[in-house]
Amino acid sequence: MTAIFAVVLGACAMRGAPPATVTTPAVAAPSATIGPGSARFSGLEVDIPDGWTGEVGPPGSGLALSLVSASLGTTVELWVFARGSGLPGPRPRPGCVSVFLDEVGTHRAVPGLGPARAASCIEEDAGGAVVQGWYAAQGDREAHVEVVHPAGRAVAGRAAIEPILQSIRWAGPNDAVSGPGGDATR
Repeated sequence: MTAIFAVVLGACAMRGAPPATVTTPAVAAPSATIGPGSARFSGLEVDIPDGWTGEVGPPGSGLALSLVSASLGTTVELWVFARGSGLPGPRPRPGCVSVFLDEVGTHRAVPGLGPARAASCIEEDAGGAVVQGWYAAQGDREAHVEVVHPAGRAVAGRAAIEPILQSIRWAGPNDAVSGPGGDATR
């Protein structure tokens, strides 16, 4: 099934204007760990289901939250940056071969972001991990939601992340991090 998914992604021609380039600094140790429940940080809100753990990125890194499913190895990364010029789009991921880039549209995957771009790539040096991303802007911020599915786990991972993607929404300019398992300041 994963092979079919990879073939379908590979068959999609890369289209659309190139995304704005966002430079991502190296990410240091997380500033807080959170568990299941609702979390609000860097102007986004997300519901974290049972079986997932999250780490809040360090201040200034751009990484707002990284969620991991221990059973699948799937990771959901939420990044928030100052809005750049041009359309929001994927950050450069060394070794990730782009297989799809869509224009801005209302994608059902993350409806709480509003109009967003969608992109996918396959990591060469991670055994073929599939990265799916959605990129949107609101006001002076842009959000990047990127999901990394380990090789052979894209179909199961996509089913598991659906409730997370459906829950992601803009929550206002609040930079406080709050959620179950601890609070932190960003």
